[in-house]
Amino acid sequence: MFGFKNSSTESSTSAPQAIRPAPPAEGGEELESLWKPSQSRQRTSVEQILLERGKITEEQLDQAKKVKEQTPGKSLVQILQTMNAAADVYIVSAQAHALGIPFVTPQKAQVEPEAFAMLQVDYIRKNLALPLRFEQSMLVVGLADPSNVFLYDEVKRKTRRDVKVVAVAGSEILKLLELLSAGSESAEKVDEILKDVKDDDVQGVKEDDLHVERSWLRRDRLRR
Repeated sequence: MFGFKNSSTESSTSAPQAIRPAPPAEGGEELESLWKPSQSRQRTSVEQILLERGKITEEQLDQAKKVKEQTPGKSLVQILQTMNAAADVYIVSAQAHALGIPFVTPQKAQVEPEAFAMLQVDYIRKNLALPLRFEQSMLVVGLADPSNVFLYDEVKRKTRRDVKVVAVAGSEILKLLELLSAGSESAEKVDEILKDVKDDDVQGVKEDDLHVERSWLRRDRLRR
């Protein structure tokens, strides 16, 4: 099983910190705890982590809180993303830290084709949910929003697999998707072209047959 290329330890000016995965619990208990952080983790919010890492300012956070008062359906993290207060790689890294899950930057060679094929390209692009590899019977999926429990459940339902979530920046998912889907999309286009050609050939054969049939009818009438 290959590993992932994690980001280096972060200072206020360096790349986001990669979080090492906790030891796996038996019976899939780590999946249940994924969205139930311990009390110590609950005290550190995503925005607080971003502040401590110097990725957002107090002014930006205050502005995001004011926007949240007017749009209660959105979280502070979503508002900070909409504001472009910090690059998505830093925000997703902070989410991973708050949840206690790995933040990874996978390379193309590290994505197993069988895992990638578990979800359609359009679905991956729309939801930023990229299947990466298998760990025995479990599917490891990179999410740009690792706190999205509904997406987690949907991916489980679509793939019919137990799913382990890791955090991956949305920009990295899109970059990998272009590399991974280039061949498959080209093949689909070729299939469409061949289908069109076949349809044209069939239509041409039908028209030729009709022309021959009409010619025989004319000859038969002249003989009579």
